[in-house]
This record gives sequence, C-alpha cells and structure tokens, in this order.
Amino acid sequence: MKMTAAKYVNARKGNASTDSPNPYYLEPGDQVEIKDVTIGSAIEGNSIWYLAVDDCYYWSGGFLEKGLGLNLLNSLIPLGEKNERFQYQFLSSMLPDFISAYKLYGLSVSVGKKENQLAIIVSATEDFETNKLPAELVYKGFTVSVLMQTQEEYYANNGIFQDTSLPMVLGGSLENAQNQSLGSRGLLLECMGNQVILTCYHVACYNLMVNQKTSFDFSNIPINLPAKRSYSTVQTEEGKVFAGSLGGYFDYSLVTVNRDKFTANIANIGFPKDYYSLFDMETLYIGQNIRTSGCISGYREGTITRLPVASASVMVNYSALGPLPIYGTIETTKICVEGDSGACVVDQDNKVIGIVIASNGTNSLVMPFYKLISIHPLKLVTT
Repeated sequence: MKMTAAKYVNARKGNASTDSPNPYYLEPGDQVEIKDVTIGSAIEGNSIWYLAVDDCYYWSGGFLEKGLGLNLLNSLIPLGEKNERFQYQFLSSMLPDFISAYKLYGLSVSVGKKENQLAIIVSATEDFETNKLPAELVYKGFTVSVLMQTQEEYYANNGIFQDTSLPMVLGGSLENAQNQSLGSRGLLLECMGNQVILTCYHVACYNLMVNQKTSFDFSNIPINLPAKRSYSTVQTEEGKVFAGSLGGYFDYSLVTVNRDKFTANIANIGFPKDYYSLFDMETLYIGQNIRTSGCISGYREGTITRLPVASASVMVNYSALGPLPIYGTIETTKICVEGDSGACVVDQDNKVIGIVIASNGTNSLVMPFYKLISIHPLKLVTT
C-alpha cells in the first residue's frame, strides 16, 4: 500500500529510531510502498512508524492521513498477530486521536482486554449514546476493535498490560487540616453544594485500583484516607469519593469531607486566589516559577520545563494497574517525592496551575486544573 509524504520525512535504516542512520529523505508528495507497521521513537507523542519495501523506517506522522478510519491504509496485518506489547503501545498511541475524534473527554477511555483481545474500551454512563461509536476502526494499517461496555462489565473483564520498568513513582494520601501525617494536602473546593478535596485518583482510590476500577461519577463510595498508606499512627478520617477518573487526561478524585476538619489554606503558601483557565494556559511559559507544598517534602519551588500538549503522553507506572498513558500534562523540575501526590501547584501569585500526579529522578508531572472545570462545576475555596 502506497503512502504519500505530507512533509519532509527522514528514512531510517536498521531501526525505527531517530538515532538510526539517515540515508535519504522523502519530500512532500513523494510516495513509498509500506509493508509493515511498528513501534519506534516517539515524535510529538506519536511512536508509530512504517516499514517500507526499501527496508527503511518512516515516522507515520509525516504522511497524509485524514482521520480515524478515513482514507488510511487498509489493514495490512491483523493487530492480534503482533505481540501484546506492540498492541498495547499501538493502541495507547491511538488514544488521543480517538478521544478527540469522538469527543470522549471526561469518559474512561483506555486499553483493555476482553476474551484475550486487546482493544480500545470505553466505559460510559447509562445515558451515553452507544451508536456514537463504531465497532471497528482502521488506524495506520490495523483494524482496531472498540468495545462499548458498562463500568461493571469493564471492571469485571479488563486486564491491563504490566511493565514495572518505567521510572515514574506514586505518592501518598491526603492531609487532615494541619496534620501532615496523612500525605499530600490536596485542594479544598466546592462542588454541587459539597465540600470536596481534589487529589489524585491513585491517592484516594488505591483500594479501588486494585480491583481494576478506574472511573465513576457521583458514587459516594466510602473510603479511608489514606487508602494506601499512613505516615504515622494517627487515626485516619473517612471520606466519600464523589467522582474520579484515572487514565487518558486524568488522575483525579473528588472526596467529600467535613469542612471543619480541612482548610483551604495551603501550608507555607496561603489561600489560592484564582486558577489558570483554558485560555490562561496560553500564558504559561517554559522557565516560569512555580510553588508547591507536599506533605513529605514540604514547601518547594521549581520551574516549568515542558508545556502541555494534548496529543503527547507520559507513561506513568501505576503499581496496581501497570503503565498508563497520561495526556496533556505539564512537566516541571522535580518538586515532589513519594507521598506528595495531590499537592497543589501555584504560580508566584497563588494562581492554581494544577496538582502533582507523579515524578521520576529529575522531573515532576502536573495535571492542569482547568481540565476538571469542563466536567465538574468546581469552585475554589479562597478563604
């Protein structure tokens, strides 16, 4: 099957890697015969490469394509004939385009397994229009199955590919007012008449992750804070998970709490004054100073090192589930350690940017706060 270059595309000899030898390149309009699809170096969040009959590899983002299932390569090889790791990486790379094409923001969209078949699985509420999604899509040379399931069916059948070699690590749990024994501090908000703490899903819902449950709305499921670990012998408080989601663009939970036991005053920082909306996000810049206050590491300052790109993902190793791609995150210098997840990140004027969700040896990941405003009627508590 012939593909047409949309831009200058380097040919890579030996491996699908930007480090491989580059004997020549294609110009816009040049055509090349494709014989296989593989996974290689990620460029702009896309790690899918084509292997041509000239035995060179070409990054798939350099070719003319018009969307999911439209005028793309016919299926070359059944996806199921590739090994499971390839399938998982391929489907994970597909998620941003799929979510965008069908406007599935806020739903649980992930790579899962049913009857030994890896597929894109959409777990939605009962009022979701099931005919909105096709059963199959053609994407970059493979036919991909789309499974539309209820949350109960998904969590009963889903198995997620494991890879414990990824460097990201998780954090702890919530702070009860000024008591720092319960982990990350979270952010106090109002939502539909409830006082809620915003924190990470892996913080408040670790016990649910163990059972493969990664999304729900308005369930009021009782949990103990923290769900995973405590840093002292202090008795934990009980809250109720109001809403939450893990995977795609999210790692968050909203936990209803008693306002008398929690404060909106961020330790060592003060009260939040505002938040970065979708339009305000355009004013963020690399090198911008930021601040946070985690339970374990306390007050820290840092800078932004990478701005959010909707189509770019970072694989975060969730110990109960294995690696999941999280999209549209902000990358910063390292401002947290294990136990700080959920800590609020603000600028120099206490304007909320997001919450810490993960870190590695040199950097931290921040989930932008504005994403939640589009799916929940949240209001900052500023006093």
